[in-house]
Amino acid sequence: SDAATSTTNKVKETVSDLIIKNVIIHGHEILYDKVETEDGNMTSLTLAEVISYDLAADNLTFSLPIYNRILKEAVSHSHEEGFNAEQYFTLHPEYEISSIAIRLTANDVFLSKSLQIKHTEEALRDKVINLLLDFRYEYITAKLARLRTDIALAAGDAHRQKELMTELQQMQKVRSAVAKKIGSS
Repeated sequence: SDAATSTTNKVKETVSDLIIKNVIIHGHEILYDKVETEDGNMTSLTLAEVISYDLAADNLTFSLPIYNRILKEAVSHSHEEGFNAEQYFTLHPEYEISSIAIRLTANDVFLSKSLQIKHTEEALRDKVINLLLDFRYEYITAKLARLRTDIALAAGDAHRQKELMTELQQMQKVRSAVAKKIGSS
């Protein structure tokens, strides 16, 4: 019965947890090398920067403010010489950040080096793209639920209900497009 209890005490990681876990472990790693900037210069983009730019493009943030802080810190340090995100966050002077980093990076099973999964730049990039699509899908699904509630609450206001219905239809189209991308990736 102790085995059953420890299994039920295990908290399921959310998509946000998985994204931040990757920021903590791989935030400093280059996902895109030699990217041309608007002014014609060349730069590299780290995993933390890719996630930050992608979320910012749609004005998305994490529901946990501490996750937004972790991402921001990873971005701000990602091009420092010798920066290692996992070491930085697990040894962070703020207890809340270091405890999150330790919790998210602790392996359930420790494998020898030869048995550990080796990630390539391309595999890591694909993983991040999929996590960001999953994050958007969760966000849109929650937004649709809120819209349905708002429509029910606006029962006496036909004009407001119509506005909300239009927004609901638009969000359903967006959800379908994201679901299609998730299915094809």
